[in-house]
Amino acid sequence: FDLCDIFAAIEDAVHEYEVPRGMLNIEITESVFGTDPTFMASMVGKFHAVGYQVWMDDFGSGYSTLNALKDFEFDELKLDMEFLNRFGEKSKTILAAVVDLAKKLGIQTLAEGVETEEHRRYLRRIGCEKMQGYLFGRPMPYSHDSTVDLCDDIGVETRSERLYFEKIGGVNTLSMSERDFVAGTSTEGYVTSMPLAIVEHFNGRFSILDSNRVFGESLEGIGVSSIEEAEERLNDETRAFARQARHLIETISRDKFARVDFVVGGVSCVVRAKHIVTQGSRVAVLVTLDDTIVQGEHARHDRMLDSLSVLYTIYDHIAFMDHDSMVERIANSGEKFITGFFRARQKGGDYSWRLFALVHMADRPGNQVMLCVRSTHGENDALLQAMVDGPSEEFVASSAADATLTDGNLWRAFVRNESMCLFWKDRERRFAGANRAFLDYYGFNSLDDILGKTDEDMGWHVDPVPFMEDELRVLNEGEHIDGAMGQCIVRGIPRDIIATKRPVYRNGRIVGLVGYFIDADTQMERDSVVSSLPLLDPITGALNFTGLESATWKYVDAYKRLGIDFAMISINVESFQRISDELGYEFGDKVLARVAEELRDIAGARCAIGHVFAERFVVLVQDATDEQLSEICRDIERGLMSIVEIDGTPCTVYALAGFARYSILQDVEAMKRYNQVRRVERRDEFAGHPDSGDVITSSML
Repeated sequence: FDLCDIFAAIEDAVHEYEVPRGMLNIEITESVFGTDPTFMASMVGKFHAVGYQVWMDDFGSGYSTLNALKDFEFDELKLDMEFLNRFGEKSKTILAAVVDLAKKLGIQTLAEGVETEEHRRYLRRIGCEKMQGYLFGRPMPYSHDSTVDLCDDIGVETRSERLYFEKIGGVNTLSMSERDFVAGTSTEGYVTSMPLAIVEHFNGRFSILDSNRVFGESLEGIGVSSIEEAEERLNDETRAFARQARHLIETISRDKFARVDFVVGGVSCVVRAKHIVTQGSRVAVLVTLDDTIVQGEHARHDRMLDSLSVLYTIYDHIAFMDHDSMVERIANSGEKFITGFFRARQKGGDYSWRLFALVHMADRPGNQVMLCVRSTHGENDALLQAMVDGPSEEFVASSAADATLTDGNLWRAFVRNESMCLFWKDRERRFAGANRAFLDYYGFNSLDDILGKTDEDMGWHVDPVPFMEDELRVLNEGEHIDGAMGQCIVRGIPRDIIATKRPVYRNGRIVGLVGYFIDADTQMERDSVVSSLPLLDPITGALNFTGLESATWKYVDAYKRLGIDFAMISINVESFQRISDELGYEFGDKVLARVAEELRDIAGARCAIGHVFAERFVVLVQDATDEQLSEICRDIERGLMSIVEIDGTPCTVYALAGFARYSILQDVEAMKRYNQVRRVERRDEFAGHPDSGDVITSSML
């Protein structure tokens, strides 16, 4: 900080080598903060503003530590190793207090100098998130027979795993109040008597990652002797509570809070859960355990306990709620309860028959009802299916003259439609059939050419991934796909198609899919109405490939008729693939949406913005000078580089932008090829001269 502009030096290196800022942490030793607090505060602010984490190194080694915590914003404290060198009761008390304070301030902690198993156990118990020291490894040279092999043996967490565990590490099970559990924002009224545990569901199993002493005592109070026994019960599918716990996990990512009532060891209990973080199929929740015996309610509890014990063994899910209209329905039924069978959608998109029962809790205050839900048995499924199956309401004839309009007749008429290429597939995405229009489109003589094969087996999609992901969502989640754009090879020629797909159910379960597509070019020629086609990319809201092609030819027409020149700015998000690999394709879609948003802000309303595919965007600009176009390109690169986080996740976006003029090349395809060649050259030139700021233009052709 004294000898150079350290912020500029780091930024230059990061820019030159395209290192995500989220992979770098700025460690500043504690003693520096007392030299020039105003200057240091500005520097910490600059690092934070562009997405770096700032850590205080050697926390506790100086005498202005608490003032530094008050005056500066830190992401992590590295606890000085002196705390562990003299590892007595006083050091333990101070360490516990520091970790507790850090969690209340939203700061991560890392302990230096961890050399013994005793150190590790204690730091883990007080919630210190990270440790370093000789217990794990000593300084070693960088070579494949030492450091690299050690990392291979230990395993290296991915970036998404790091973010996942950082979220978990911010939870304080040792010092949290009821208010904190509900809101997570209070800094007052902390108590340590609340039973808390962090529970993870991963690969179909529950694990208790962390718990406080009070939670263990609460388990003992209901007859569960240890954390290990609690995990065993959670994973025992023969127990009603285990099934309820899985239902809780399925709903909590959406609802953020959930509750399970159950009976164990003769005690009626409540587990309340608060969502912490989800990463793919991995979910972590904070839970608290309460028994429902409240002072003055022992008699009522005893009366209900026997009944509830039986109910919890019969029903998969029981919940209590205040609901005026439900009480009214029960009263109108002439009974104290009402029941009904409903086919309910389950996780994964399948439907199964469930029995729902609503019971009015007359001995409780207010209009409380108890909702009980359980699965039906296979024989009941068949009976209920027979009750509702038959001619669909949409196909019921309005008169005797229409009686020939049966489901089968209507389906055959639909299959014979010559304008829609109809197909259907099994659960494994293998073709099970297609209509004549589909076969003729691809030039097949018979169904034998496609039966039992997937799209990948056929090899006819230019990019098979979007279609594959669409179909997996249909089959696994019951999603309906409308107007999905893509390209396929038809007799050696790429064609744009627009596809629609739906799940097919049998006995409430998804057994396959049915879909159809139309040829986009043929549709435009037939209808002469471009607006009837979906022209927008659903992920970014920008023009999709078809929409961009249509817009480009309108610009060409304006040039030829009116002499209005236009340029094609090609933007390549260089870091997109790496981001998608590290954080998943769902997060990659969020990056694309954010890039499109930035382009709209930078390029302005008069430009057409298109998302061509994956990391490639295009902006069409009319009537602009080379200087203006160069400035837009620079603004795009700077603007995307300024993105530091998306939905709270650190993210660094690198992009290259360049343009080509139509008046110079006189051919749209030549503009595309030119931009592709120049982008490669630009990347090489930029890597060699990161500070040049040059933008390669078509005038350099």
